[in-house]
Amino acid sequence: MEPKQPSLLVDLEVLRHLQGFPDELERYANLVKHAHPQGRSACGLIIQRPGRAGFLRRLCELLVSGEAVVTTAEAARLLRTTRQQLLERLDRGEVPAPEFRDGAKVIWRRDVWEEHLRDERGPA
Repeated sequence: MEPKQPSLLVDLEVLRHLQGFPDELERYANLVKHAHPQGRSACGLIIQRPGRAGFLRRLCELLVSGEAVVTTAEAARLLRTTRQQLLERLDRGEVPAPEFRDGAKVIWRRDVWEEHLRDERGPA
């Protein structure tokens, strides 16, 4: 029996998080073009494929499991900074530890970021 396919809507969520990663976006968009006409999820194809747990695979796993996430570009916007400055702050331990990191490809759980931003802004 074939494993249950993730919702095709998860593919749209993945695409939203690939902002700033043109190579990953192109790769994923190609998978979507091949998977959707068959009624399959590109995210499901990635998760079911054996191989190393890279950025795209980890992003899919988290989203399929229902986790809300923040990737590099969104985290930089939340801090009103550049991606490079965000990565420098990450290296200095000034922002939350990520769920996954491969160079500039970083994934955090959204709730961790929300807590960090509340703490950074102080009492209301």
